[in-house]
Amino acid sequence: MISAIRSLHTGKPLEPMSAQEVFDCNPEWCICNTTVSAYDAFETINDMNLIIDVERDHPFTGQCTHTCNTSKIFGTGFHMVEAEWMDPNKPIDVEKDLSVSSGPLVVYTKSSSPSFQTYAGGILDSAECNTTGPFDHSLLLVEEGVDNGTEYWLARNSYGESWGEKGYIRLAKGKNMCGIGLGYIAVG
Repeated sequence: MISAIRSLHTGKPLEPMSAQEVFDCNPEWCICNTTVSAYDAFETINDMNLIIDVERDHPFTGQCTHTCNTSKIFGTGFHMVEAEWMDPNKPIDVEKDLSVSSGPLVVYTKSSSPSFQTYAGGILDSAECNTTGPFDHSLLLVEEGVDNGTEYWLARNSYGESWGEKGYIRLAKGKNMCGIGLGYIAVG
């Protein structure tokens, strides 16, 4: 998501942002023993004054170095103007207020249901996806649309192009499908 916002604001091409930097700047995390949600990552990026480098400037090493160089980050990184997020542990229904008109959003989701894991296409509308498990994944909400009278959200997943509709999923709109309306992260 940050890469998409960076591209919209600067006109630069999409590039992966530095995951290594996020790990290096949080002394409590170690890559090998930590599960990090999008919310956790944004808390760390917020502590970094909303600045993060692209992957090529701070490549992934897989090591727990904890060598956070904030002066380098400030000189070369992309500075977000603002960020807002909602704590997934205190969810409220915000789907009706979600909008992708100002740019993409990261939405928390429940990915453990078979209907999500085996999604191969179409508009996902399954009650099972709303009740299975806690928030355990994030999607990049990029667009909304209508197909044969059914409104949907279009979201990019991180599973790669072999999953879903070339890496994307369409989720029934207005139903908090797979929990997408219960937590989000937005940057500008």
